[in-house]
Amino acid sequence: EEARADHEAGRIALIDLRGPSEHATGVAKGAQLLPLSQLSRRAGEIPRNPDKPVYLICNTQNRSQAALKALQEQGWKRLHYVHGGMSAWAARGWPMVKP
Repeated sequence: EEARADHEAGRIALIDLRGPSEHATGVAKGAQLLPLSQLSRRAGEIPRNPDKPVYLICNTQNRSQAALKALQEQGWKRLHYVHGGMSAWAARGWPMVKP
């Protein structure tokens, strides 16, 4: 809930790590789509603003946890992942849009 509220208020950057077929099912409005398969070459697109935390989201949280560890090893700070991922987001009926 905290991640959703902060995202909707513009206090965080939300990075959706799911693949294109998963994005087609719906995404959190305003989330940046960056499939995990492209993370190594597109990591520079993830904000490093120390004033704005970055939350990573995938379908369940497995990929976002792995990505968080990899990015922290590369120097990113203020990273988090969304517990339960987009599965939990959808199950709660939170707003989603087509990409």
